[in-house]
Amino acid sequence: MTMTREEKTVGDSSGVQAVEIGAKVLRALVMAGRPVPLKMVTNAVGMPRAKVHRYLASLVRCGLACQEELTGHYGLGPFAVQMGISSLGTLDSDALGRQAIRELRDSLGITACLCVWGEGPTVIAVEAAESAVFVGLRAGSRLPLIGSATGHVFMAYLPARVWRPYVPSEKKGQPVDQSLLDNILKSRIAGVSDQVMTGMSGFAAPVLNHTGAICATLTLAGPTGTFDEALNGKVARALLLRADQLSARLGNVALKNTLHD
Repeated sequence: MTMTREEKTVGDSSGVQAVEIGAKVLRALVMAGRPVPLKMVTNAVGMPRAKVHRYLASLVRCGLACQEELTGHYGLGPFAVQMGISSLGTLDSDALGRQAIRELRDSLGITACLCVWGEGPTVIAVEAAESAVFVGLRAGSRLPLIGSATGHVFMAYLPARVWRPYVPSEKKGQPVDQSLLDNILKSRIAGVSDQVMTGMSGFAAPVLNHTGAICATLTLAGPTGTFDEALNGKVARALLLRADQLSARLGNVALKNTLHD
């Protein structure tokens, strides 16, 4: 079979360069989140205007992009939308979450949990570390809304009307630490020490779906003083990266963009 010049340039093992360039242009449309002018696409991909225009024309012809008649702006086409919907329909977020906590447990040696919002923060899967210390978490456990890293993350990301009914009676009427919730939204991670259980510390990071809504948390828990408890430390960074990767896998464009950068 005769190879094209582009295929020869890239080589058999590397794929087709034209497809990769087209994907880069398509990715710029995805990240924009709305129809944008050719100049914005050109700036985003860092390629000559004429070259980008040729690729966009091909993407429009195959339905991966579209061009608005009135403005001339480019956006995602019907086939791209169909691909996205189909991809989301095949994702098993529960299985992906369970895989994520297994990998965290194996790489960090710390108990990892997958938690969702049920009637409060609820553990649905646990991967226990191979230590003699009993963390006390199991599937079905409900974590405190106030005082747990997982609870704080859900408070930061859910509307107050959702979580307020689950505030403990002794805490009702007390002001919420809004600065704490704001910091969690900014950093996408929460940490606590010796609050849920004396001698235990933990981190939690949100898993966000394609709409930006929280669908779960990845949570780590272990004996205080046995791992790096700094919010900018090794353990926290590893947790945040894995949660962001899972969010991107579930279609969160903003975090996919962050990971790409």
